[in-house]
Amino acid sequence: MDYEQLRPQFQSEYDLAYIDDFRTASDEVQNKAIEKYLKGENLNIIADFCKQEQQRALAEELKKEAEISKRFQTRTFENFICENPIQKNAFEKAKKYVADFKEHLQTGTGLIIAGQGSVGTGKTHLACAIANDLLNQGYPIKVINITRMIAAIKEDFKIKPYIDVPALLIDDLGKETGTQWVVETLYTIINERYEAMKPTLITTEDGIEDLKNNYEILINGKKKNRGKAITSRLIQDFIYIPLTGEDFRQRRAA
Repeated sequence: MDYEQLRPQFQSEYDLAYIDDFRTASDEVQNKAIEKYLKGENLNIIADFCKQEQQRALAEELKKEAEISKRFQTRTFENFICENPIQKNAFEKAKKYVADFKEHLQTGTGLIIAGQGSVGTGKTHLACAIANDLLNQGYPIKVINITRMIAAIKEDFKIKPYIDVPALLIDDLGKETGTQWVVETLYTIINERYEAMKPTLITTEDGIEDLKNNYEILINGKKKNRGKAITSRLIQDFIYIPLTGEDFRQRRAA
């Protein structure tokens, strides 16, 4: 919306309430926005300022509650080791995704890091590097492992936090047991995010075809494959990063 067109209708700073992001912002942000208005700044710039400040505040909250285990809290792009062309390509794609994230928030472009059958290749490290970088830049992204997400929803029956957040990163998709309730819950989250054009990022040990087969369930005695519906939404607008190779954890232990 072009808020600057509304300027002739504004009689005072109180009319800033017409701006959605101003109305829902904190008192501190509102006061700064009022200062900008009184200085004659463009209303679109003021609206963007309010939105960015709210996103930054949400990012700080999500950083505190991020489901990034202690082992992966220090995983960054700087300490991601590229030992082969596949890892180098994955690294460069991940960095570019972060660099273009403001655009991805507008288009709803997601990301899939797939092992295609390989384990221990750095999928979670790279995903956490993306999340840590985005959170540090003030972009709100919720990070959670799929099994923990399912367990949390079973406990409190709340799925809105996973739908409403601007960006969601689900680690190890496909590791959960595909019961009817799990499949329907996952479909609801991914479909709602797809329709709202909100980026969903995932890591998975296998590939897209394997994910499809993970969500075959029995409904009224008949087999239904909801995997096609789930994956079709994940791959509508997305960046695909294959990350295959040897298990570096096994090499480290050798």
